[in-house]
Amino acid sequence: MKIAVFFPGIGYRFERPLLRETMAIAEKRGYEILCVDYNGFDGDAKHNLDAAVETAVNQTERILDGKDWSKFNGILFVGKSIGTSVAAIYAHRHRINCMKILLTPIPQTFSVEIENAIAFYGTSDPWISRNQVEDGCRKNSIPLSIFDGANHSLICGDESKDRKTLDEVLKEINRFIAE
Repeated sequence: MKIAVFFPGIGYRFERPLLRETMAIAEKRGYEILCVDYNGFDGDAKHNLDAAVETAVNQTERILDGKDWSKFNGILFVGKSIGTSVAAIYAHRHRINCMKILLTPIPQTFSVEIENAIAFYGTSDPWISRNQVEDGCRKNSIPLSIFDGANHSLICGDESKDRKTLDEVLKEINRFIAE
């Protein structure tokens, strides 16, 4: 039995393309889907990411309390934005051996050691600098796909380019999950 656990962003929820399409890929590959729906961030969450991460991790601890991870022969954590830090921190704290997909990580994502992951980043992402994401990925041996001009949602406003970016991300995710 396999499970894919999805950790959303503050404003980037499960119905948005990166998460929705990754769920579809995971389902096709036989993963049970579990969405961790933390919420209740104050209006200043983007400006106090440490507090927002702490809130999301605490809620995740309660949501996943009692989950028997040993019954799964395949575990995939998929995080978007703040969800990348929640996925990394939760897996690290609970010593969960899982694959991780980091969709536009934030600086707090790299506060713990991360194994068996891939990451995606847009050069117009205001939440983390290119140097920070490259350094974090290099320190953890995480393959990083960089999209020129893409923002924190991996879009740039050019519909054709945005579709191409999404297709490239999904192709890489599909390849990673298939390994």
